[in-house]
Amino acid sequence: MTREQKLDTKKLWPSSEEELAQVRRFNKTLARLPRFRIRNRVAPLVIQALLRVGQVGGAFKL
Repeated sequence: MTREQKLDTKKLWPSSEEELAQVRRFNKTLARLPRFRIRNRVAPLVIQALLRVGQVGGAFKL
C-alpha cells in the first residue's frame, strides 16, 4: 500500500459534530497557553532531540 493510498485527502475532518466540538475546546485551551518563544539557535535543536528520544522510548514500551 502506497502513502497516497493510506492518506484519504477527500474525507472531511472532523467528520462529526462531537469531533468538531472537541477540536474547538482544544483550540480554546491552546489560545490560553503562553506562546513559546525561541531565544537562541541551540534551544530548538535540544527540544527536537528530546522529543525524538521520547518518541523512541515510547515506541519501545509498546
